[in-house]
Amino acid sequence: MINQLSHLLMHAGMITVFVITMMLIIDMVNVKTDGKLQERLKKAWFGQHLLGAILGIVPGCLGTFTIVSMYMHRILRVGAVVTTMIATSGDEAFVMFALFPRQALYLTLLLFVVGMVSGMLTDFFLGRMGPPRGCCDTEFAVHGHHSNEKLAFSNIKSKITSITLPFLVLLSVALLFSFTTLWQMIHKGANIENSIWLTVMLTLLGVTLFSTPHFLRQHLWEHIAKKHAPKVFMWTFGSLLFIAILKRYQLEGQISSSPWILLLLAGLIGFIPDSGPHLLFVMLFFQGVIPFSVLAASSISQDGHGAIPLLAHSRKDFFFVKGINLGVGLLVGAVLLLLGT
Repeated sequence: MINQLSHLLMHAGMITVFVITMMLIIDMVNVKTDGKLQERLKKAWFGQHLLGAILGIVPGCLGTFTIVSMYMHRILRVGAVVTTMIATSGDEAFVMFALFPRQALYLTLLLFVVGMVSGMLTDFFLGRMGPPRGCCDTEFAVHGHHSNEKLAFSNIKSKITSITLPFLVLLSVALLFSFTTLWQMIHKGANIENSIWLTVMLTLLGVTLFSTPHFLRQHLWEHIAKKHAPKVFMWTFGSLLFIAILKRYQLEGQISSSPWILLLLAGLIGFIPDSGPHLLFVMLFFQGVIPFSVLAASSISQDGHGAIPLLAHSRKDFFFVKGINLGVGLLVGAVLLLLGT
C-alpha cells in the first residue's frame, strides 16, 4: 500500500511539474511582449469567434481571461465568450497532452469546431446582445520595466550570492526530475514521452537559473508555483487515488457500465468554475474507465477558471453561458456515445 501511494505521489508530482512548466512558458511570452500580445489580439481582423476559438484551445487561463475582459469592455459579443468557454479545457489541457497527446489533439480539434459553431449560432439567434457595463482586470500581470529584463548568465550570480527559498525549491525540483528522466532514458531506453519530459525539465531548469530574480519570484513562484501547483497536485493525486481505490475493489467495471449517468455527471460537474474537477474525468479516461464521449462532454461543459471573472461581474451572464455549454456538452457527448465513441 505504501509503495502504491508513493507511486501515485510521484506520478502526481510529475504531472504537476509538467503543467507549471508549460504555464511558465506562456506567462513568459506574455511578459516579454510587455502585454502587447493581448492588445494585438484585441485588434485581430479574423473575427471574434475565430479569435475566441484560438484563444480557447490555448492551454491555461490566459485565453479565457482575455476574452472575458474584452467582453466586459464591450468589445466582443456574448457568442465569442461561448466559443471560448467551449473550446477551452483550462489547465487540464496540459495534463491531457502529457498523458495522451494524440487523443488530446483530437479533442482539441473537436472543441475548436464545436465552439465555433455554438458561438456563431448563439449570436445568430440572439443578435447583438450588449455586454455588461463596467470592466475588470483579469489579465496576467506585467510589471512595467521588468518586462525588458532578459534571460542571462549574469542572473545566476545574483541568485547564488543571495539564495532564496523559491530558487532552492525550484532548482531542486528541476534537477530531481531532470536526472530521474535522464536515468530512465539511459537504463530503459529513450522514447518520445521521456524525450518530451527531459525537454520540459531542462526548460524549467534553464528558466530557474537564467531568469531575473523578479521573474523567478513574482511570476514563477508567487503566481504559478504557489497558486496553481498545489491545486493541480491535489486534484491530480486525489483523482489517481480514487481510481486506485476503484481498481482495488474492482468497481471500475460498474462505473464504465453506466456511461449515460457518467455523461450527465460530467456535464453537471463541468458547471463548477474551477480547474480541478475535470481532472477526475481526464484520469478516468486515461485509465480506460470512461469512453471518449464522456471526456468530450466534460471538456465542453467546463472552462477552468475562465468563467470566474464573469461570475464575479454578472451572475446572469455566467449562468447563460454555462447553460449553453452544458447543453452543448450533453448533446455532443450523447451523439458520440450513440456512435460508440
